[in-house]
Amino acid sequence: MYADDHRDALRAITNHEAIWVSYKESVLPYLARTSGQTNDQLFVCPADNFNCDDPVIQSLFSFWTPPPVGKCFHRQPTTHYSSYLFNGVAEDAAPPRAAQRAFTSVREPSRLVLECELSGAFGISSHKRTEPYQFNNARNVMSFVDGHVGFIPIYWNGEKGFGGCSVLYEPPEGYDYKWTEK
Repeated sequence: MYADDHRDALRAITNHEAIWVSYKESVLPYLARTSGQTNDQLFVCPADNFNCDDPVIQSLFSFWTPPPVGKCFHRQPTTHYSSYLFNGVAEDAAPPRAAQRAFTSVREPSRLVLECELSGAFGISSHKRTEPYQFNNARNVMSFVDGHVGFIPIYWNGEKGFGGCSVLYEPPEGYDYKWTEK
């Protein structure tokens, strides 16, 4: 509904605002909610129980202020109290992600990530933790521009910390998703 009212897209408020987590504020009125300052269960993954005080988790959030503390991504003001992330950055960023595109213009809507678990963007998993932190093929719930949802493995490049966040690079051939339209 939001996209129907806003030129078929979910865009940043300004060209310099990343909407990774702030998208929630845009869609709340369409969900008959007025505030994102609570742990609205719609934005809480039941498996989100990460220890945000752990140094490894802190390294993943190294660019966010304030850094997360305590338990769970959805209890953090930094994440707008959400376990999820919208695949978007400022409109003038390249290559384009879901936020910069009219959804009808996406070439592969069944592969372009629209929204995902925050853990998927980092290369970790809330569901099947075969490793304590970042690892290749961490399975996460991902939704796509065409509307389907999948529980899929996420590629990790092997670099620990923020530089290894899966959302920062495309997976190799054989993965069922992509972050950008090049």
